[in-house]
Amino acid sequence: MHMSLCSYRKRNMARVVSIVVLVAFLLATTGIGYARPKATVSRRAAVPVVTATPKPPVAVPSRPALPKVDRRASTAAAPKPEVSVDEASIILPECHGWLHVYKWVDYDGDQVWDTDEPPMEGWRFTVRKLLRTWTLVTDATGHATMQADVGTYLVTEEARIGWSWLLPRSVCLAEGENESLYFGNHECALTKGFSLTYPGAPSGASFYVVVKGLLAGQVTLPLVVDPGTGAYTAQRDVLWHSVITVEWWMSGSGGNVLLGTTGPERLDRDVTNAFSYDSCVGGTKFEDLDGDGIRDPDEPGLGGWTIRLFPEMVGIAPATVSWIAETVTEGDGSYSFCQLPPGDYRVEEVLQEGWTQTLAPVGSFRVEDGVDVRCLDFGN
Repeated sequence: MHMSLCSYRKRNMARVVSIVVLVAFLLATTGIGYARPKATVSRRAAVPVVTATPKPPVAVPSRPALPKVDRRASTAAAPKPEVSVDEASIILPECHGWLHVYKWVDYDGDQVWDTDEPPMEGWRFTVRKLLRTWTLVTDATGHATMQADVGTYLVTEEARIGWSWLLPRSVCLAEGENESLYFGNHECALTKGFSLTYPGAPSGASFYVVVKGLLAGQVTLPLVVDPGTGAYTAQRDVLWHSVITVEWWMSGSGGNVLLGTTGPERLDRDVTNAFSYDSCVGGTKFEDLDGDGIRDPDEPGLGGWTIRLFPEMVGIAPATVSWIAETVTEGDGSYSFCQLPPGDYRVEEVLQEGWTQTLAPVGSFRVEDGVDVRCLDFGN
């Protein structure tokens, strides 16, 4: 029993020693938790220690330093390099056209530029494209022009008091094209003048016109003599395209006498109506050698004889009417009464002692504007 216990203890001690040796071996081979001494004592022959020679460092080329760029700086401030270019050698595509505007006085309002309608200088036009605006002013020929990019433009003419106005016009301008717009205008109110010429008018007579066809109805305008020309004149503002008729009247001791009528007339511009009254009647006083009441080629005229003019008055005996004018025959026997107011007249001669009348005008004759009668002959 005792021997068995001693044997058991020896066997256990041998196991413990074996385990300790194994652990020590492992620690020695792995280096875990084991500090090697500075000097190692080995039973083996000493092995010389070979120290490795370090390799020289390899020179690596360095990258050049790049300039720092301040990206916050404005690129607009950087000057652009100047490049010399021969402009004549560069052909650019056309990206523009020409816009033309024409302006004239359109008297008849038909938007057709007639030969008697003058151009209008100094008329302003506004040209718009989106938010851009240009101004054109017509020259002495009524023309204005501008070079413009392709696109759509709106052209508006200025509005002037007293003139008609046209609506704005749109035009589409393509590359290389010439586009023309025409604007004809007329005055809304016109000045109509009246001028009467009556050489040798009766003393004390006055004159006036009656204008018919105005918006205001019939208007009577007195005519006042112009000292410079001797004509009797007046003026009146009328609407454009009014159609009027004018009556020219004389007022005198014999009452009101119509000298003549002009019109109807359509008004499209400032113009003066001129009316000249002219009338003349006369004849010849001759010696009727054969007493046949017919003037033969060999029968001479008689000068120095008095011829009188009488008005023909309805309902009044001729013998009771006084003559209103007289004249004396020329050397060839001729006589005349000119610038007589319209009306009916008759002529008589003043007989001279020793002469017998063989021919005289019979009855009365009518005088009006433009009359020229030369056949009121007397034979004795």
